[in-house]
Amino acid sequence: MRQRTSLVVLLTAITVGCIHKQSGPVSPWERVNVNLAALAQINDEIAKGVIAVQQAGTTLLFSRRRRS
Repeated sequence: MRQRTSLVVLLTAITVGCIHKQSGPVSPWERVNVNLAALAQINDEIAKGVIAVQQAGTTLLFSRRRRS
């Protein structure tokens, strides 16, 4: 899961750096919007993974068991 998340972040960073616009340079606000959209996609993928793990009935790797 962590490797997939890292891969998604890396690919997003690579593609976000290449905003193409034919009507002139990209404004800072447009770059912010593209970055936020990319973060929303990453968040969506992570949420889908967490939901799938919960529905499978397993625990996440980074969760800790409580000691009694």
